[in-house]
Amino acid sequence: MFWKLVKYELQSVRKWYLGIYGIAILLSIPLGLMLQKFIFVTEQSHQEPSLLFFAFFTLMVFATIIVWGTIYIATIVLIIRRFAKTVFGREGYLTNTLPVSAHQLILSKLLVAFILDIISSLVILLSIGIIAAFCLDMKDILLATSYFGQILKEIGAFYLFIPSIFYTDKWFAIIDLTTSNTWIQV
Repeated sequence: MFWKLVKYELQSVRKWYLGIYGIAILLSIPLGLMLQKFIFVTEQSHQEPSLLFFAFFTLMVFATIIVWGTIYIATIVLIIRRFAKTVFGREGYLTNTLPVSAHQLILSKLLVAFILDIISSLVILLSIGIIAAFCLDMKDILLATSYFGQILKEIGAFYLFIPSIFYTDKWFAIIDLTTSNTWIQV
């Protein structure tokens, strides 16, 4: 039943997250192409880009940064709202009648929050990677990935999970804020 709770929680936020993730990835493609052209114009032809191109490029940069910030902020806000709605709101009546313990219910929501946070971080990294792929040569990309592989061998994959300590503190604070129910109106 625990995994059904996780599956239902992921399904309830799937549409919104797929939309914002798609926007982030779709914005990174033209931004990468524009950055490639900007680098080519300034370095190789020694010309300054036109004012219209520079204005559109700046607009794309701001739009991409806003979407990345939206992903980060919306992840936190949606997790808090979903938790408050499904535990304290109208859905809470049905949620609390399920044949699961309160421990399983809270743990499933915490696991979904952690999964969504990791996926959001990976989407932002993928978006940055797409932008960088247009600006770097294939030789540079392969060299960077080989260096990254060597670093992983050196430090071990265990140390990659150290940032999860910071995530758990954030999610326990979110649970603490939502259980007080003084500032969240559903």
